[in-house]
Amino acid sequence: MWFVRDNMQRDFLALNKGEVLPWDRWGMISGKRDNPTPDELVLLEHIAEITVAGDAAFAEIRAFYE
Repeated sequence: MWFVRDNMQRDFLALNKGEVLPWDRWGMISGKRDNPTPDELVLLEHIAEITVAGDAAFAEIRAFYE
């Protein structure tokens, strides 16, 4: 789950034109191989919902990022 958590966040950054590298640390990406906390899982679920909505949720994606 740590791998999914980290890559979901990298994908979200990339959708917002964030330039990230596999070894960058940002937000929940800590470099630790621990499982996401319950709070992180709620956040990841929201990120998943808005990113799969595509262009219809672009404004929400940008607002959540900012």
